[in-house]
Amino acid sequence: MPSDRVLHSEQQAIRSYDRLSRWYDWLSVKSEWPLTQSSLDALNLCGSERVLEIGPGTGNALHALSTRASFVIGLDISAGMLSVAQAKLKTERALPRISLVRGNALFPPFQAGSFDVVFLSFTLELFDTPDIPQILTHCSFLLASAGRLGVVALAYDQQKPFSQRVYGWFHEHFPAYVDCRPIDTRNAIQKAGFTLTSFSRATMWGLAVDICMADKNL
Repeated sequence: MPSDRVLHSEQQAIRSYDRLSRWYDWLSVKSEWPLTQSSLDALNLCGSERVLEIGPGTGNALHALSTRASFVIGLDISAGMLSVAQAKLKTERALPRISLVRGNALFPPFQAGSFDVVFLSFTLELFDTPDIPQILTHCSFLLASAGRLGVVALAYDQQKPFSQRVYGWFHEHFPAYVDCRPIDTRNAIQKAGFTLTSFSRATMWGLAVDICMADKNL
């Protein structure tokens, strides 16, 4: 089972992502975006739903979400990331349909049942292991009674392939730069009380990626 921890403080995380915000798209968008896009299709939004994206980063998914939902909120801990997202969405004339909120997903500033869909793409694996169940519990709290959860995350492969071992070495020795790690996404979602409705596994740079869709249990 995955056991690597994410031990940086909140302030360390903020500083890291603020610094990274100017380069994030250049570093990751080509590899992450196709998988994020697949997950957006799997969400099958109907156009009238209220969506929260936790950890939108530079906002690449927010615009796509806003074209398929009634309104979208992006919650991110990094002011730098949100600044890049705001500039991008302003250029795309998408801001009237989107709100950007700076905050910690461990203490989400929203009321119960505020959203029909909560979405996380390459975000859940950034949280420390004990925090992941808490994040998913918050997701359930924020969802309406028939709400849905969509998660894209680096996946822990029980076979421990070479690519995963190499990635783990970098995570262990350079945690400020490789701060996420593969997690058992499907198991975490089910343990949090969600019913898995769709699951697929893809690869990115030789690493497994899980795409999970789940319903909130009534």
